[in-house]
Amino acid sequence: MRAWRIFFLLAGLYNLVGGTVGVFQVERQFDPPPTYPFALQLLMVMVAVMGVGYLMVARDPLGQRGIVWIGLMTKVAGLVMSFHAIHTGQIPASSWWQPLVNDLPWAVGFALFLVRTRPKAPL
Repeated sequence: MRAWRIFFLLAGLYNLVGGTVGVFQVERQFDPPPTYPFALQLLMVMVAVMGVGYLMVARDPLGQRGIVWIGLMTKVAGLVMSFHAIHTGQIPASSWWQPLVNDLPWAVGFALFLVRTRPKAPL
């Protein structure tokens, strides 16, 4: 269980730091800057909030499995929505690597945790 605690600690810090930085740097990340930075800042706040959730999982992995389910859904949605946005020209094709770095490894880890720690059915 120690390895899972470390994994979720890293996931929590990654999201908490990345989301917090993103809130304050959102206009610097785009050229031209977004017309409505508030929408992206709100997304970054939610990324940071999920980071807090992952830190909660790090403290009690089995007791906080529900947060992992929510995290898996957000990571899969992030992948699907990112590639859809690339495919439809909403974001540059050169950003193809971002969901593979920001979402895919965590989604795989979350899924592995959920499979490997699945509660046994009562007899």
